[in-house]
Parts: sequence; structure tokens; C-alpha cells
Amino acid sequence: MYKNPVILNSNIHQTFKITPVKDFVFAKGLNSCVVLAQEFLEVVKQYPIVFSRTAEGAVISVALLGISDNLFVGSDGAWEKELYIPAFIRRYPFNLAEGIAEDGSLTVCVDADYPGFGPEEGESLFTSDGSNTPLLDNTIDFLRLYHNQFEITKGFVAHLTGLNIFKSVDANITLARGERFTIRDLMMVDEEALLKLPDDELVALVRRGFMPWIYAHLYSMTNLSRIINRADHVVSPQED
Repeated sequence: MYKNPVILNSNIHQTFKITPVKDFVFAKGLNSCVVLAQEFLEVVKQYPIVFSRTAEGAVISVALLGISDNLFVGSDGAWEKELYIPAFIRRYPFNLAEGIAEDGSLTVCVDADYPGFGPEEGESLFTSDGSNTPLLDNTIDFLRLYHNQFEITKGFVAHLTGLNIFKSVDANITLARGERFTIRDLMMVDEEALLKLPDDELVALVRRGFMPWIYAHLYSMTNLSRIINRADHVVSPQED
């Protein structure tokens, strides 16, 4: 999604401006994206929420946006009107990067290839003396909130992983033209295993505020039909 991320620098980019993202073509190739647990109650209204393991072995929560690409971005690059856009997408073209600053602080980066980033049009990011404009300060506040909520989501997913209540689900897909393929390594909460947890574990899930997120995830699976209808595919989930 980020083609050319660079560190945002008040010396290099003092005259640079930014225009709001209106064209989501950068997200058209995504068939899923990370979602925060705090978003589940909005995401559940439109998208299936599943869990997936990264190449590094971490389990993350994601929203399914399509089969091979994003079915909610039209040919004109617009995200379908009135549908919720996950924060992962709304961060673009900015991001916070770890491991760059020597003091361990987070570093603001921007995709230099974003067409709305440059000295010509848009709202300024820095003042004439190099200070942040209110627009940039608000952007940084959003990025920090995202980072903080992502850390909470990591804790939530790690807790569920520790309870061993995930089950694997493969999606066997047949395209309208007959082509078949399988989306593997998806996971969802096994409600039967959830309800068999000891009472103290269930109480802990409630008190930590995790239970609404779990059931939002489970209910969201009904949105698979939305994906199926849009893609004109036939999907048959199979549990391992």
C-alpha cells in the first residue's frame, strides 16, 4: 500500500502540502486489511472479521474486503458511499514507524508517491518556522491513537491465543467462470470452546471488555454472503 515511505522532515518538507484522500485505488489490490478491536462494532456492520497468522507467526485481526481484491473500491477509485473505512486505510498516506529513532520514539512517515503530497496544492503541514500546523498535529494524534489501539488489540488477540479457542477455517472458492482456489490459514473463535472455558476465564473476558469484541467477530461472519454476492463467487468454509 505504501510504495515510497519516507520520514516526514520539517526541513525537507517545510513547503509541502497534503490533499485529502479521495481516490482509494491504492487499496484496490487488498483483499483484507488489519482492523482494530475497537473498530469491531463498526466493522461488523459490513465486513467479515477473521484472524490470520503473519509470516512472522503473529496472529492479527483482519477484515475481509474481497476474494482477490477489494470489492468495496469502485473503478473510479471511490470507496462505496456510506460504508465504514477501516482506520488502517484511513491512516494513508501517513504512518508511524518504529525502530528508526535512536530514542525509541515513533517516527512519522508519509508515502512520497501519494499524488496529493507536494508543494503545489492542499493544506500546509509545517509553518514558515518549521513548526507543525494544526492539520499535522491532528494527523499525529490520530496515528498515535491508532498505534495505542493496535497495541491493545495485540493484547486481546494474544489473550485469545493463550486460551486456545481459535479454530482454523479454509475458504474453498469457485469463481463464476469455474476457476477454483482456496484461502487458507484463516482463524475464527470456536464458540463451543469459548463456552467451555472455566468460569473465571469467562468472567475475565467480560471484565476486560473482550466479550463484545468476540461476539462482534462471530456475528460478522454472516457478512461472508456480502463478499460472495459481490464477487459472484461460491464460498464453502471448511473447518480443519
